[in-house]
Amino acid sequence: MADLNALIRPFQAVDVSYPRRIVKSDAVAPDNVVLKVGDGGGGIKTLSYSYSYSMTGYMEKKAKEVEVEPEAAPDGRERHVKRIPGKRKKSDGSVEKVPGTYIDVERIDSMTTEEGSGPDYQKTKTKLKWYLDDNGNDPNPSRKRSTIEVTFPENPDVFFELDVNDAISVRDDDQVIRRRFDNSADNSRRRHSGAVRRVKHYDTPYDDDPNYEDGGIIRGYQKTPGTKDDDQYLDVEIPGEFGFDDYRLQKSAQPNYFEHWQRTSTRLNNGYLIDQTDLPDKGYGDSEINPPYRLDPFQNIVNVKLGLDVIVVLLKREATQVGATAVGISVIDDAAEFLRSWSTPYATGPGGFPTFAYKVSASAGQFIRTTASQGSVIAMAFAIMPGQDGLEKSLSRAEQGARRVLPATFLFGSTSDPGLPADIAPPGLLWVVETLSAAVISVVWKIRYGKHRDDQNSTPSDVMVQCYPLSGPGLGYEIYAYRLDRLGTGTVYSKRADAENDQAQNLPSAWNQIINPVGGSGAKGIRYSDPPPLIGVDLV
Repeated sequence: MADLNALIRPFQAVDVSYPRRIVKSDAVAPDNVVLKVGDGGGGIKTLSYSYSYSMTGYMEKKAKEVEVEPEAAPDGRERHVKRIPGKRKKSDGSVEKVPGTYIDVERIDSMTTEEGSGPDYQKTKTKLKWYLDDNGNDPNPSRKRSTIEVTFPENPDVFFELDVNDAISVRDDDQVIRRRFDNSADNSRRRHSGAVRRVKHYDTPYDDDPNYEDGGIIRGYQKTPGTKDDDQYLDVEIPGEFGFDDYRLQKSAQPNYFEHWQRTSTRLNNGYLIDQTDLPDKGYGDSEINPPYRLDPFQNIVNVKLGLDVIVVLLKREATQVGATAVGISVIDDAAEFLRSWSTPYATGPGGFPTFAYKVSASAGQFIRTTASQGSVIAMAFAIMPGQDGLEKSLSRAEQGARRVLPATFLFGSTSDPGLPADIAPPGLLWVVETLSAAVISVVWKIRYGKHRDDQNSTPSDVMVQCYPLSGPGLGYEIYAYRLDRLGTGTVYSKRADAENDQAQNLPSAWNQIINPVGGSGAKGIRYSDPPPLIGVDLV
């Protein structure tokens, strides 16, 4: 029994007084004891046992980006903007870039986060390497990416391809950690932590810079105040936080296991991005995505220029429509697509003026050259209706519109009735101008979609389609009418609200200058400049 006591005593519960042990160097180790319980009848019962255990550990770490002043990027957040140009598929299946269209994506270069307090306070600066060089030419190959395609219903031919980071590698001292992001529609947690907002177009100082025609990296990014265009927008998701899970799982024979789970979440100070955007005019469910367009937590769409295609109608007007010759037309750098031609009369009787229609991006820039041996050239821009058959319907509308515009232009300098329906701004028309008459002359035409007023207001729209000659006879070209909305159904601004009766020159002074000074009293219109001079107000 003494041997048994010496074996068991050291392992008794803590609330039992331990016996005093005297360890002697010459003490003899006790023999092993086999404990058996008898049943009184001489039989022996051997005790057996089994056990199971389960242990689960969970830890959540929360970090936040450092505080931020309203409408400013967070302190410690360094960033740049990547300009991504729009693309379009050509009839032969190849893809071309569309001038004057882009999406600007703000990317975080570095951010500072903090977590804990007191002795547990920790401040961390994370640097993100997007490219192998400073020009954005070589994306970081360590990242796993996917691509989303962004389109716009009003201009479905144009699309944008945006890279989204699905996984990145982070170096912490000598340890490389792989972080993966769930950018799918299943991640409703991110929708709830962030905000769905509407990003609208603003002009920028880089829009006419040839260095950014094919996209590029912009640092110190700025928007031009007062140039917001409510008709060009994208609905996007601005994240409020992002998180990732770390799992370490050790298992032995079931049901015995040990599991540890750690989640780390980081709250982002993206309030300045929310302040720069608007609420969308529709709601989105948790499962709806792209739109609203979702990128990874380190990228946000901050500006869009989606552009639009229009139909440009060109014809040469002469003194008589009988035996009229066609204007010579050559397309510059495949910037315009020929649609069809027809003959347009200005009065009853035989004959008409050969007329040509082209589809062109309103942001194409220099797109066509006309050559006329005599007479003047009239250019009209018509909107393209949305929908699969929108182009064909719009082309028919443009043809009918041109047949009404031409007789109306004659009423400005003649009191005779052409005998045909006349309307200087039929449905769909966005812009109509005419050069002065001249002998053989070659003229380059440019089209743009941009700011036209010198104020800071966005109502009525401050952006519009303008199609104009860069040079030609006289000092400029005559403008008849224009609209500011993209569909060509809004308010008409013209020389006269009623083309048949009202003779008032109802145009702002900058667009009502003497352009033909012959004889001291010539035609009035817009003097040559690129772009056309800004006006103070649109006169109705």
